[in-house]
This record gives sequence, C-alpha cells and structure tokens, in this order.
Amino acid sequence: MAASYRSLRGYTVISALLDELAWWPTDDSANPDHEIIAAIKPAMSTIPNAMLLCASSPYAQRGALFDAFKRHYGQDGPVLVWKAPTRTMNPTVPQSVIDAAMEADPLSAAAEYMAQFRTDVENYCSRDVGKQRSSKVASNCRALKASAITLSLIRVADRLTA
Repeated sequence: MAASYRSLRGYTVISALLDELAWWPTDDSANPDHEIIAAIKPAMSTIPNAMLLCASSPYAQRGALFDAFKRHYGQDGPVLVWKAPTRTMNPTVPQSVIDAAMEADPLSAAAEYMAQFRTDVENYCSRDVGKQRSSKVASNCRALKASAITLSLIRVADRLTA
C-alpha cells in the first residue's frame, strides 16, 4: 500500500514495515511521516500484539525515526530501538567498501555505514536553535529549504540575533 495517511484509513493492519523511514518526507510534505504513523496506529488497535516496524539507515536529525530514537534508545519499555554499524548487522559487507565510502564522503558514509544521524542536512537552523527561540522564529527556520537564497539566510540570521 502506498504511504498515504488518507489511504490507510478504514483498514485493519496486523503489521506494518515502514522501510527507510528516515528518508520519508517530514512536515513539509503532503504525507508527512508522523501523519502516516498516526493513521496506522488506529488500524492496528484491534489486533492484539500488532507490530509496527520502522527500519532505516539514519539520516537527518528530524522526523519520526529521529524522534523515536531520542525518546526510546537505551530505555526499557515496549519500544525497541537499536543502533548498529553495517558490519555488526551484516559482516559480509567488505570493509574496503566502507573505507572507500568514508574517504569519498565521510558524513554520508557515517550515516550509511556507521549508523550516525547527520547534522549537515538539518534545516538551516539547528534543532537547538529552534528550541531556544520563539515559535515564530522556529517556524521560520523550519520553513527554509535547501534551495533558499542567501538573502533569506541573512534575514533569518538577523531575526535570531535581534
């Protein structure tokens, strides 16, 4: 079934695998990751022990996967979150492949092979800045996209220092 919070409604779901969840669109999409999960949970509510699986390589420090990681990693409870490098999960991946990727693009390879969330692909304003500032400024930060022009960055920077 396609990942749409609208098309999920009305079904009964025994289990769902949200593959590569870290790469799903977040708040700026027609089908944000959190809304899809919110639509799946009621569909699973009538099935005892229904299972929601979210599998992904880490990506940016945003979205449903990162939020679940922050809340549940290393915590006892009904939600299991694990984090492991590629070779721990699959020792057949040659170390030479990982070494070449680390040399070519260390930040990308750290996410792909070392299970590290990236900090270089956050919105133009970091999560910490958004927490420290007013909700209006935080909204402006979240609204900026990679295609934003430099002038927009200067305007946001001016607002943050005002």
